[in-house]
Amino acid sequence: MKNIILTLIITLSLNAFAQVGVNTTNPDPSAVLDVESTTSGFLPPRMTEIQMDDIFEPAEGLIVYCTDCVSNGLQSFDGVKWQSIGNITPEEDNLKIIRGNVSELGNILQGAGFTVAVGASTNIYIITFDTPFSDLPSVTFTAGDTSTLTDDNIVDIVSLTNTQVTIYTMDGTDTVVEPSWFSFIAIGPR
Repeated sequence: MKNIILTLIITLSLNAFAQVGVNTTNPDPSAVLDVESTTSGFLPPRMTEIQMDDIFEPAEGLIVYCTDCVSNGLQSFDGVKWQSIGNITPEEDNLKIIRGNVSELGNILQGAGFTVAVGASTNIYIITFDTPFSDLPSVTFTAGDTSTLTDDNIVDIVSLTNTQVTIYTMDGTDTVVEPSWFSFIAIGPR
């Protein structure tokens, strides 16, 4: 009887430290699970975001495939929250960028996602974003010289909202009204 129990204990302890191989007789010793195939892939558990959130105390490193997340695909639990694997995470994907070049007459020379109107004075330009940002964007401008004045041009932002930005252009002394072409880039949250 002692021999049977001893044999059983030795057999169970050997199995406890063995690797599992699927389609292989020689699993990699550094892996707990080694799956080999040249004709099939690995299919992790598929679930919705609600089902993922219902997992009781998920282990750090747990991997599932989310079928309805903002960033569908493989998700890994980092110990605090689920993170997308191999895709842009929603936080990174939240930026919207609108850029353009506009003539001194208010014509769009390059860019998309905005319209331009010339204000009551020829040096005032109102840029309206086709789709508003969810909060105030950061906007930067560069202006060109369209006259014989030698001073660098100035772009002043008169107002800025999540839907539009109003600017005026002046000569380098900030005293002479001067229509000017300009380039801009607006970066903000979607």
